[in-house]
Amino acid sequence: MSKAKHGLLMALILLLSFSVLQAQITRQTGTVRGVIKDVDGTPLPGVSITLTGASMMGKATDISREDGTFRLPAVPPGNYTLTAELQGFKTITLNEVIVRVGLTVTLEVKMEPATVEEQVTVVARAPEIDVQKTKVTTAVTSEVIARLPVNRSLTGIMNIIPSTVGTIATYSGSIHGTDWNGVTYEVDGINANCPTTGGAFGTPQFDAIEEIEVMTGAIPAQVGTTGGAFVNIVTKSGGNKFSGQAQAYYTNKHLAQVLFPDEQLKSMQIGKPSFSLYDLDTSAMVGGPITKDKIWFFTDVAFTKSSNWAPFRPTTILGTAYDQYKVPN
Repeated sequence: MSKAKHGLLMALILLLSFSVLQAQITRQTGTVRGVIKDVDGTPLPGVSITLTGASMMGKATDISREDGTFRLPAVPPGNYTLTAELQGFKTITLNEVIVRVGLTVTLEVKMEPATVEEQVTVVARAPEIDVQKTKVTTAVTSEVIARLPVNRSLTGIMNIIPSTVGTIATYSGSIHGTDWNGVTYEVDGINANCPTTGGAFGTPQFDAIEEIEVMTGAIPAQVGTTGGAFVNIVTKSGGNKFSGQAQAYYTNKHLAQVLFPDEQLKSMQIGKPSFSLYDLDTSAMVGGPITKDKIWFFTDVAFTKSSNWAPFRPTTILGTAYDQYKVPN
């Protein structure tokens, strides 16, 4: 192979690799865009735009163009503050700019002339409506995950998504009319489908999930083949401040007991209902900076253990009695 052909091939490989990486980053982040105008509605070029927040390393910046537009791509999900500065105008600070996974936040900022240096802080939340997207999505934020009384698993979260029937993450049920193996899963941009069954191969620990985006319509082409839904899971990261938590949940059989005596169940030839005899769920996580605004770390450790009655009906086969048994997890 000639050096020219070899160089062309390497350039093509790098371009394809960059395109795949860019597509993954786009699906794990959001975008903030908008236009800057004066009080008369005239676009303002040259305005310095700065976006800062605890979920971002450093800050994102841009300069408004001739038509007053600006764009800040690849913004991690979180709560941000946007500042617009231009000499001769009042500095505008917009709080509560909420960015979601796959969401494009569109803002319209108006700046007033100022004879002296002056700053205006806008406390109102920025709009969370994405006027750019055509896809049908449901966002499950970290606040929802932390506050809703759902089962501490991906199954419990998926059951609150509209158009979901059954338990998708445990190989039964459907999303948007497809069965469980027609759902594509990604965790931080990496495919998480089992190569054997097609279902979810593995999911992050419950407390490590930052946000989940579930697409059920008009799914982008870069997602690939999927029958009904795309589940995009983004995990937590560190920050410029050290933080962490430890917790434990435990329930035992006294919270759910069988009211029928064993003799009566045996006479009816039925087994005990399948319920948890005990359930232990412990976890601990910590995150923070190695180098502020450059390198963060986050780690999560969990241990779970449980036991429940198997959904088995006692029976006798060829003279041998088979009784109900306990299933440890």
